[in-house]
Amino acid sequence: MERETRTITAPSGKEVVMKTYLTPRELREIKKIYVNLVQSAPRPGESVKLVGVGDAQEQAENKLIELSVTSYDGSAEDVLNRLLDGNPQEGNAEDYDFVLEKANELNAPLQTAK
Repeated sequence: MERETRTITAPSGKEVVMKTYLTPRELREIKKIYVNLVQSAPRPGESVKLVGVGDAQEQAENKLIELSVTSYDGSAEDVLNRLLDGNPQEGNAEDYDFVLEKANELNAPLQTAK
């Protein structure tokens, strides 16, 4: 069964097609990034694994966009990198933050989980 999507317009005027929800399995993929950060604390005698909160945040944002956005500007190819490479001169630099905000709305069940 194909998942329902919705089309929104980014600040640049480009169309973004997003899923209307994330499954619990997808939400777990995002949560796993943070759990791995907590579990990366070294035990006595182990070397320190340098993964910071910033790294985990970046990985989680990337995963969230990968899971929630099905196409950007008419193409499903390399959506994340095209959003990250937004160019102010082309008027699409704000699209990443806009899409991330909309994707975070799908991530709300994870943020409010107890």
